[in-house]
Amino acid sequence: MSRSPLYICADHLSPSFFACDKAADHSRELVILARIGALNTINSVAHRRDALWQVENGRPVGPLLRGIADRDQDTMPLTAMTTSERLSADFSGIGLTTGPHPFAYQRSSLRAMGCVAAADLVHCAQNAMVNIAG
Repeated sequence: MSRSPLYICADHLSPSFFACDKAADHSRELVILARIGALNTINSVAHRRDALWQVENGRPVGPLLRGIADRDQDTMPLTAMTTSERLSADFSGIGLTTGPHPFAYQRSSLRAMGCVAAADLVHCAQNAMVNIAG
């Protein structure tokens, strides 16, 4: 049975911060860390949604779900986030992305539409009309 990042982090970080009695106090922060990919380097985490799944599995359940048998932590039904979902999670979580610049994902299609990159403008004839984006 896999352990949630709540307990995995306890092996790598300050035990007092992730102590069981304080876990509920920090669950919001763990969800944000999972959403922005900060927990992806933990061995048992495959991708952001996997980290989110594990963090949510580590949370105490309310009265509605309390009587239901333990949730299966080994089964993670969520697929990895798409590039746009990762960018959206990054910007909503921390206001920036630590991955490639968002335009990096669009460059090939922009070139196909005839747009000229800023770095290539020096190769264009002076006063030439060019398409740009950005």
